[in-house]
Amino acid sequence: MPNADGRTRARPCAARSGVATLLLPKDAANWSADEPERVMPCIGLWLLGGGAAAAPMSRKRTSLERAGDSDAQLDSSAPLSQEKRPRVALLSVHFEGNLGDEYETTPLLQRLSDWGAEVDAYSDPWLDPTDQSIAHTRTRELKFVNTFYTSDQWLTDSESLLSSDPPTLPGGLYDILIIAPGPGSPPLRLSSILKLAESTETPLAMVGVSMPGGEYPFERDRYRHGYDPLRLVILREPVSFAIAAPELGFNNLSTTERDPITDVTDGHVRVMMSGDTSWSFAPRDSELRAWQGTYSKEFSARFGDTEPWYVLFLRYPDHLLEGTNSTHLVVKDIDDSTMVVPIARSILANDDQSARGDAETHEEMQSRFKLAPDQLISLESVEQMLGLVGCMGPSSNLVVISDRYHPAQAAARMGATIKLMSNAPVHNMFDGRIRGADSPESIKMFGAHQMFTNYSSAEIMALNDAAWSALELEVQVAKRHLR
Repeated sequence: MPNADGRTRARPCAARSGVATLLLPKDAANWSADEPERVMPCIGLWLLGGGAAAAPMSRKRTSLERAGDSDAQLDSSAPLSQEKRPRVALLSVHFEGNLGDEYETTPLLQRLSDWGAEVDAYSDPWLDPTDQSIAHTRTRELKFVNTFYTSDQWLTDSESLLSSDPPTLPGGLYDILIIAPGPGSPPLRLSSILKLAESTETPLAMVGVSMPGGEYPFERDRYRHGYDPLRLVILREPVSFAIAAPELGFNNLSTTERDPITDVTDGHVRVMMSGDTSWSFAPRDSELRAWQGTYSKEFSARFGDTEPWYVLFLRYPDHLLEGTNSTHLVVKDIDDSTMVVPIARSILANDDQSARGDAETHEEMQSRFKLAPDQLISLESVEQMLGLVGCMGPSSNLVVISDRYHPAQAAARMGATIKLMSNAPVHNMFDGRIRGADSPESIKMFGAHQMFTNYSSAEIMALNDAAWSALELEVQVAKRHLR
């Protein structure tokens, strides 16, 4: 319930002590079933766990799961260990309704659970705290989370930690701190997180992140005679790897577009390129097949099996270039090639239902180009997104055009033809002088382009597996030094 100052506080859910989470909105007493976006994870945990008294279910990954066959992924026969579990603070996490965040974060949460960790999640300030209520679709992730904190409970603003000295987290001390998959933390916040980790002598890992250009406050020199908290930096694409490795003191890497070195260490900190963590996502296979079948039947009948048709994920309307009219869209891909896309053979898809998602762009596109209702698809699950971009199978007449990062990852994983767009080029990408003006959005999109161009699906999955092994080692080391 809110305190006297009106701020929302995190509380454990009564459904299963130590595992569930409930974040009560300020006006919780007025909640109604007509507002599904405010359904909290107790409901999902009751359904997933079989009731209030149900023991948590463990899960074993098989090779088939990586291909999507995960119907039988829950194994309720494994007993819950009674030994003390390492406490993990997962920082800058997103639970607000963007399927891409679920796609990349669930594999990390699943593995932390498999490794015996207890996780508290700390929300990223990407949205205002009033918009950080947990999306009603997020029970898959939240079954792995003990307590959830909105950004105003651990950050003074969008940049830095709470202004205590030394910095603290409301959940207390942890055995390891992990910056969650995504765009990473801006410099001031990262500096404060490093200060927190140093003052509490807590190891820090960054997992599945991108790095914007410019100086970053890793401050390795100052730890020469003290505790250096940074242990593992896992970058999700090669442009970020090219930025971060020199910042951390690894200056002998080549500047080719496909660097043969993707894993470096100085004996203390390890820097790796993993590919996006979403490649380890295990979809519910029956749901995925159902969506593939539905969309394959619908769009084969509508567009045929020979001429190209298009699925667009469009966040920025300014990607529509001069020449766009009532019948055709003109866009430019990341290789600077112009594409003319017939509107009648196009579907506009939205994977982001958060407060800063793509709904406004869709409304603008529908009004401007008189799109039919069945040309607009609002995706509600990762399986639906994978089913849409993979409905025709690899090497088909479907072309996915995206300025969104994770729909592009999904399309690449499902073997669709993918055309990427980005607002601006990355300057001097491989000359060792990437400029600070390059935005995180541009860097991650150019990084994705390099991954898709230079690495096969099997190679990306192998990079994922190597990164998980490295992180598991850090968690097990933390487990041996439980507080």
